[in-house]
Amino acid sequence: MTRDTDGCFVYSYDPGWATTTVYFHNRCDKAHYIKIVWKWSGLKASRIRVDGDGKGHEERRSKPAEVYDDGAA
Repeated sequence: MTRDTDGCFVYSYDPGWATTTVYFHNRCDKAHYIKIVWKWSGLKASRIRVDGDGKGHEERRSKPAEVYDDGAA
């Protein structure tokens, strides 16, 4: 299990055999974007708008190469 923090976000993921789900929580009061860059080069990076104190998840058939706060929405 990987857990980390970047900017407003805390996130976690546990790479699965076929897919990986990244769970995230925006701890700031205002909306921010979270960006997930996937290791498999055929996948476009995910850029998701998350409301203040919002939570969510993103699942792909790849492991994440990078997860970071991509700024205010």
